[in-house]
Amino acid sequence: MRKVQYIVRRGLLSILVLIGLTIVTFTLTHVIPSDPAALYLGPRAHPEELVRVREVMGLNQPLPIQYFTYIGAVLQGDLGTSIATKRPVLQELRERLPASLELLLAATTLSILIGIPLGVLSARLRGKPLDTGVRTLSIIGVSMPAFWLGLLLQLLFGHALHLLPIAGRVDSSLRFKSPILEITGFYLIDTLATGNWVALRDTFTHLLLPALTLAAYPVGLVARMTRATMLEV
Repeated sequence: MRKVQYIVRRGLLSILVLIGLTIVTFTLTHVIPSDPAALYLGPRAHPEELVRVREVMGLNQPLPIQYFTYIGAVLQGDLGTSIATKRPVLQELRERLPASLELLLAATTLSILIGIPLGVLSARLRGKPLDTGVRTLSIIGVSMPAFWLGLLLQLLFGHALHLLPIAGRVDSSLRFKSPILEITGFYLIDTLATGNWVALRDTFTHLLLPALTLAAYPVGLVARMTRATMLEV
């Protein structure tokens, strides 16, 4: 019975958190000093067109009505249309989600493959120079902002050593030499499935730097937790 009460209480709390999040998000979009209709039509829009677009988008309605209209659309799976691209937001997310998930999975894999061995070595060699080095690197990885680390890695491996690309998901010339046949949207899987080894290598080199940047924090965290747990055992 207590478990059921706990689950119900946590579920209700989660709903309240989601409602608060939608209110904050909706409020922030209206606090920003910009006109969505003007952004949608561009800087040369006529006043009549601005009025028409505001009416179509519901921007002339009171804020409470706009909020409940927004919530009703979200509950039906409609996230609206992007002001920048004029395309449905769900379509934009669907096209970009595979790249984000691929990067997330790569960073998570690196954090496990690097963090656990470092934590084990640090615990086995407690008090030795390697232990000190691992703990120092862990603190740096946890403390350093990702955007700053990304810039440093770009300067080192891209501009100084010329070993890795610093932007993009794949090289722009790849579509002429070895175009990727998209099956899942995950380039590593698609290139492996089709045997496109040139594209696989290019995808891997483009993925390495951002994956290392995102993995820096969890590597330090996993290494410290692994070390502490091993020493406790």
